[in-house]
Amino acid sequence: MNLLRKMKSPDLLIGLGVGLWWMINLLQAGFTELADDEAYYHMFAQRLDWGYFDHPPVTALLVYLGSFFGGEFGVRFFFTLLQPIYLYALWRIIRPATPTVRDGALFLLISAAMPILQLYGFIAVPDGPLMLFTALFLWCYKSFTEKNDWISALLMGVCLAALAYSKYHGALVFLFTVLSNLKLLKNPKFYVACLVAVILIIPHLWWQYAHDWVSFRYHLVGRNRDFQFNFVTEYLLNLFAIFNPFLFPLFLVAWWKNRAARPVDRALSCIAAAFILFFLSSTIRGYVQPQWEIPATFGIIALLFYYIRSSARLQRYTIWVCSITIALVVLARVEMIFNPLGIKFQVFDNKTSYGQLAQLANGRPIIFDGKYTAAAKYHFYTGETGYAQPVVSYRTSHYQLLDTDTQMAGQGVIAEVNEQTAGASELQLANGKTFRYVVIDPFIPTRKIAITTEGIPEQVAPGDTLHLTLILHNPYPYYYGFCNSASSPDSTKAFDQHNAMALSENNISAPSAVLNADSTAKDTSAVVSDSVSIQKRIWPVTVNMVWRRVATPVQIIPVHLENSGTLQPNGSLTLQVQTVVPSLTQNKKYEAGIMLTDSPLCSWFNDKSREVTIIQKQ
Repeated sequence: MNLLRKMKSPDLLIGLGVGLWWMINLLQAGFTELADDEAYYHMFAQRLDWGYFDHPPVTALLVYLGSFFGGEFGVRFFFTLLQPIYLYALWRIIRPATPTVRDGALFLLISAAMPILQLYGFIAVPDGPLMLFTALFLWCYKSFTEKNDWISALLMGVCLAALAYSKYHGALVFLFTVLSNLKLLKNPKFYVACLVAVILIIPHLWWQYAHDWVSFRYHLVGRNRDFQFNFVTEYLLNLFAIFNPFLFPLFLVAWWKNRAARPVDRALSCIAAAFILFFLSSTIRGYVQPQWEIPATFGIIALLFYYIRSSARLQRYTIWVCSITIALVVLARVEMIFNPLGIKFQVFDNKTSYGQLAQLANGRPIIFDGKYTAAAKYHFYTGETGYAQPVVSYRTSHYQLLDTDTQMAGQGVIAEVNEQTAGASELQLANGKTFRYVVIDPFIPTRKIAITTEGIPEQVAPGDTLHLTLILHNPYPYYYGFCNSASSPDSTKAFDQHNAMALSENNISAPSAVLNADSTAKDTSAVVSDSVSIQKRIWPVTVNMVWRRVATPVQIIPVHLENSGTLQPNGSLTLQVQTVVPSLTQNKKYEAGIMLTDSPLCSWFNDKSREVTIIQKQ
């Protein structure tokens, strides 16, 4: 306090405060194990690109740049630099004309008492870059509205592009800023700023186009779920938690009483309220993650600062509640490093748990059952090869765009399976999770076999029989056999005869054994021991019809093949199949498509799935 009284420059105080905060974040970054998403973004950084399945590329770039340091510290280093910059930028935006040291202290106190800033000050996630470029955009916007000059306009355009490259929620920052000041639409310089932004993001838009707009489809459609009331209640509880339950009610009062004169202050107020209301409305279509409204933090801090600095009583209250909050934050930070409470959480026991998996694998790759963060963590903490097989029962990920499974082809792999898989083994991990697995040797992928499906109508009723035409295209150097074992009592014999004929036609020696198309846990020992190369064997494949709806059990139904055939390397095959529509919820829309399986692993759609409405049986 004596130092505070002697200090005369509030700007110096802000610099010292955010500098101290940064050093604390540096220590936290180096001594806290990675959260799930951080490992996933580290996987992004292994192959720099203009885009990724979930996010734009800035996060991957920052992780890549920090790889020089190694370990968790390297992953997070450049993210720790972002917070002191954007907090200083926010201070420069809301700084009074004649600030006092007390003003600087109040700003630091309110900022430090925001739990969401404590966490997102060091972890390597897209929200850090989003916050940085939101602050810089608003700083440039302040200059633009005051000067109306070309330099501010151009810089604003650059910041808009940087927002787009950071996280797609940056579009909301731009939208709500415009809504707070519709006069921008009459300013030619504003349109130039927008043009600059569009030109700069063309590489990312091209990447999206080349990948079938995968990110936009996932965020706009893939996350949709049926409404649940707990989405709303959890969202409201999270609001109070991440923005401090002692301060958030004050913010609501401050917002109601706010009469901002400057355009930038109106933008801050609008961004805060609009983000909160926008994502509140988003709970209608799915769960909203707490960090999605993090840009609202700037407006909340600004309005609290303006409101509290005018009242000595509120200042005393703020000092008291912020002190409590910061003390709790210190305890939480200590827990994240040392875990004295023995909590089973994603930042604990990673080295031990994934070390157990590496010992089990003994040099073999591990295929995780859709768990993309587990695959990424496995590679980060062991250096071994892991792959997250996209599965229809879970969301897909950037692993869908990689060829890791193709590189594993022909090798023995450890495959994670669900608890219904017969013959699976279990390994209890240090993190409290159970890893269920089978050994597949050799592993032959089917994920990239492309299927064109004809005959799926827009509306179906449970019990309807669908007659479909499937045109398969094989990019792999392997032979795949299709023979429905349910079609005949002598299906195994028929399948063997079919294989023998195909092998003879292609001048290939028959393998000593073939895998059963209906097997769940497959015994491949006889196949592996055969002298015929893996590439020239025929691998039985099951064709499945998938009915998928978010938050409901996935229906996977093997179809009846009306003809048999062998799909040759780089060849095509047409199959006629039929399937019966299972019992599904009426008046709901399902994602329907075809999935191939040749192992205990499920996969993703091999065709382009389509939306089908379930109607009542006539």
